[in-house]
Amino acid sequence: MRGEITFSQWVPLMEEDCRKCSEDSGIRLPENFSVSQIFGKVAAARKINHPMLQAALALRKKGYTTCILTNNWLDDSAQRGSLAQLLCQLRPHFDFLIESCRIRMAKPDPQIYRFVLDTMKASPSEVVFLDDVGANLKPARDLGMVTILVRDTDTALAELEKVTGVQVTLWVALGRVSCPFSVLGVQDTQQARGGPVQGVRCSLMGLQHAVPEELPVL
Repeated sequence: MRGEITFSQWVPLMEEDCRKCSEDSGIRLPENFSVSQIFGKVAAARKINHPMLQAALALRKKGYTTCILTNNWLDDSAQRGSLAQLLCQLRPHFDFLIESCRIRMAKPDPQIYRFVLDTMKASPSEVVFLDDVGANLKPARDLGMVTILVRDTDTALAELEKVTGVQVTLWVALGRVSCPFSVLGVQDTQQARGGPVQGVRCSLMGLQHAVPEELPVL
């Protein structure tokens, strides 16, 4: 994820580690076990969360600056086109798109959150960070950001609405059919009014790839 090696270089290292762990624990892996196939299925299942993007577009209309923060590897796999297509679809709708492999930092390393703050020219108290992995939220919260754990889209959007004071759920309801994308990171600008949470003017959302937690990252 930090861009130190490519995906194809990482796969054999990962498979060797998995086999060693299985032998040490007395668990037999299937004969056709393949890390590459596992991640290929993950890539094929990856899709945009439409209500989330619609909410981000609504916030941007209100003067918010938006940002995607995503943990990505240097993908040289046969499925690399699907991720590239996804990011190309999202990029025009956000002010910033930050990939871990491009800056050699990854969530939940604290320095990546500082990098984002510098990029967005925001202080931690002005930021709301949304992510679907709890471990990614703790460093952001420790820095002083408001955090939202995204387990259920509707619940997360309701929380985002409370923090920003923008009726994003209304925009989502109006845009469910017409909007082909989904939302991932937000920061409020000088033009927007402050939300109901004192001092909060920014919000940042993290894009995840549903990598199994027991597997190490690049």
